Order: sequence, then C-alpha cells, then structure tokens
Amino acid sequence: MVLLNRCLKAALIIALIGVSISARRTWEPTDVMPLLSTRGAVGIEISETYFWVAVPNGVLRFPFWAGEIDLAHWEAFPFDSDVRAIVAVDDSIYVFADNGVYARRAHDFYEVPFSEIAEVPRFAPDIGGCPPEGVGYSMPHGYLWLPGGTIRDFYLNDYTITNCLNDDMGNFYFSTDGAGIFAVPFRSNYAQSLSFGPCCDYVSAIAKHGDKLYFAGCCDISLCAFTIYDSIDGGFQHIAGEPGAGFPLDSWVNDIICHENMVFIATDRGISAYDLTNGVWRRAADMGSVPIEDAMAMAILNDSIYIATEDGVYSADLFSRLFSVRTPVGVGRFRDINFAGGKIYAVGDMGVWVNGDTIFKRFDTPDGSITNFVDCVAEGPDGEAVFGSRSGILIYYPDGRREVFSNTITLDGSRPYDIEVTRKHLWIGAARGLYVYDRKFHKSTYLGERYYLPETPIYRLFLDGDWLWLSTERGLFRFFWNEPDRVIY
Repeated sequence: MVLLNRCLKAALIIALIGVSISARRTWEPTDVMPLLSTRGAVGIEISETYFWVAVPNGVLRFPFWAGEIDLAHWEAFPFDSDVRAIVAVDDSIYVFADNGVYARRAHDFYEVPFSEIAEVPRFAPDIGGCPPEGVGYSMPHGYLWLPGGTIRDFYLNDYTITNCLNDDMGNFYFSTDGAGIFAVPFRSNYAQSLSFGPCCDYVSAIAKHGDKLYFAGCCDISLCAFTIYDSIDGGFQHIAGEPGAGFPLDSWVNDIICHENMVFIATDRGISAYDLTNGVWRRAADMGSVPIEDAMAMAILNDSIYIATEDGVYSADLFSRLFSVRTPVGVGRFRDINFAGGKIYAVGDMGVWVNGDTIFKRFDTPDGSITNFVDCVAEGPDGEAVFGSRSGILIYYPDGRREVFSNTITLDGSRPYDIEVTRKHLWIGAARGLYVYDRKFHKSTYLGERYYLPETPIYRLFLDGDWLWLSTERGLFRFFWNEPDRVIY
C-alpha cells in the first residue's frame, strides 16, 4: 500500500448499495459517483425540495421536505477546482469555484451538470449574521459551544461556522470547517449532528468483515479512527481514538484489517486494536513484543498476523500477539503484504520477500525486471500472486508458471499502486488512473473520463462484488464494473 505524505482534502461519504439494476440506475445514473464528505462544508442552502451542501471538491444534494433531510438518497456533483461558496436564488443554484461560477436549476435531473456562466447575477447582501449574536447552543457529546460561535472538541480543536440558515419550519442549520453539519430543531437549543457517512477526510484503508465495511484514513484519528458501515440497515458507527500508550493520536491509518471481534489499524506510530465486542481499544502487541513503527500494510494467514513496515516484516500469533521481526537485519522499506497460494509475500523497495520457516527470504523474480521497487501484491482466484512494480507486472502461479508484461505497453508507462485480480481481469490502479487488463486476450484498456472515472493517481482499489472502489486525490469513487450492456472490456 502507498503511504501518503500528506492528508488530502478529498474525503468521502458512503452510498447504500443497490441490489438490482433499476435501483443502481436510480442511485447512480452514470455508474460512478465521487463520495464527498460533509465534515468540512463551505456552505449550505435550501431550495424548495432539496438541501444543498457545498464542500471543497463538490456539491451534494439531499431530498428535503417538512423540515426533514433524507440523508440516504444523496446525489453528488464533483468539481475540478475548489468550491468556495453556494447560493440559492429562486429555482437556481450558483456555485462559486476557483476557476469560475457555475449554475443549474435546482429541480433538474441529476444528469444535467453545473454549467459555467459568464455573467454573475447580483445577490442581496447577507446581513442576518451567522450565527445569531448572543445565542448559544447545547452541543452533542464531544463538542462545546464557545462565545462567538466557535466550536471546540474534547481534544481542544477549534472549528469555525462557515454558513448557517433557517428553513420554513423554523429549524436552524449550521456548517463548520471540520466538525460537520449540525441541526437545531424548532424551539430547541440542542444542536444535533447530521451523522452522514464516515468522518474521515480521506480514505486510505478499506476492509470488509461480514455485512460491514470498515473505512479509515483520517487526518486526525483522535476524532475518527475508523468508520463502520452496515450494508444491511445502512447505519454508520464512528469509532474515535482513545488517549493512552496503546493508541497513536498524532498519526493516520495506512491499512485496516479485521479478525473475529478485533479490528487492527496500521499507522505511522505502529498498530492498534479495537475490541468490537466490548467497544474499547486494546494493546495490539503483548508485553515483550518488538516495538513496531511505520506500519504500512497487514495480512492475516492461519491465525497469524503479518505487518509490513519501514524497518522490516513483523508477525505474531493472533492469540498471544507477541510480535517478532521476521526479516534479516537491514531489510526494510516494505510497502505492501498479502497472502497468495498459502504463502505470505511482502514487497517494497528491496523487491519481493516470501515467508520461510522462521524468516522471510528473497523471492526469485525472473530476468531482473521486478527485482526492486515493488509497490503492491495481490492474490488471484487460483492462488496466483500478482506483483506490481515500477517496470512491470508479474503473475506467479502455484505450479511455477510466470507471466511478465511491461508497464510501458500495458499501463502507458504508469506506475501501478494497487491491483485487484479476477479470473478474467486485472484491475490496476496506476499513477494515470484505472486500467483493466483482459487476461485471456492480453489487452489493456484505460478507463478515464469516458467512463466517468478520474484521470488522476489511484492509490488503492477494493473489489466488493459488482462494485470496485477507487481511492484517489479527488475522493473515493465506486464503479459498477459488472454492467451487462458494457462490451468495451
């Protein structure tokens, strides 16, 4: 997995997954939708039947009636440049972005995009004050309302109100620059958080366990270490950090993995474990373990957990959790780790390493093409191991057969960051965007704007049935790849 050197502003929300083609077309008319977070909203507006939220990388639209916001039936409109403000006038919505002003009718179908306009209409000045001067509100657990409209959390982080408004029912709403959106019901001074999607700004780790999806990768994991999305009831649960020696509050999540009732997260400060049954954080490593830092990726095989780090590969029995280093001295800078064909492969700047009896040994790659600087490893349906490196992609089968193809031919010279493998395809997240490689006909197809997908680096892929999730600099995309009418690939 690729370590991001900075927290990106792109973030996410999660959509409910449609189970039929008709539901999918209703929810996602273009097969793909960027998932935008409401945590750092820059403005909110209400039209006749919609609640609008402007975020730095786009605009969200929710059905709205009788003072109720339907957070489940959302629609997202991405923007290429940062959004600064949103204004509703009559039946029109105006969005002010860095590269111009855009508008659309509020009631238009989703397929109608925002269009740039040359002449900006004159708007009445906003002199109402936001928030109302001298008014205070009782905040939900974890937040405190300060004089002047500043919101402070338990970790002494201060947030500013970016916009506020009233609806026809007397309800009051205000958005913030990092704490999310709050609603104050009519004749009440108690603010309620609009809990919509994960609280992370950027998702760098995705895992699935049973009927639940686990998302992680926040800039500040003290507020949200990871989010649990229940695909059955559509509910969200946000897991906050916990001050203590066993939890790295000043880091962010690089990988997440689940085992029975435990969720493990890998961070720059090591690993932590959350007990789902009792709802508490526990020490991930037992007393006497070798200290672990700069954890990049994790894998579980036969009740053992393996950690790829900058300093080497560590492993432990999941019951004792007594970690030891499993690579020779001086071997490190690992980027990914995964199991394939009953073996554990760790990859990084020093090439591919495979687990032996007690320590990892160098894996013999063919003709030197994938000797060093390997970024990712994935398992295929027949136990084959697929490695992605700067120079090429290697498929290694359990019977010893190997396939090697060059990035220059397959990926237009792009560097692969992550790979998902099926019997027919290799889905490759690369520096230029998403590629799909037909394993039978040896044909590579670039899926860019023609498929409503971003032509930007894709750092992580996650295949979940008919959906392919893509983590990018512009947020998280999900792609319905199993479209029966699509014959291009």
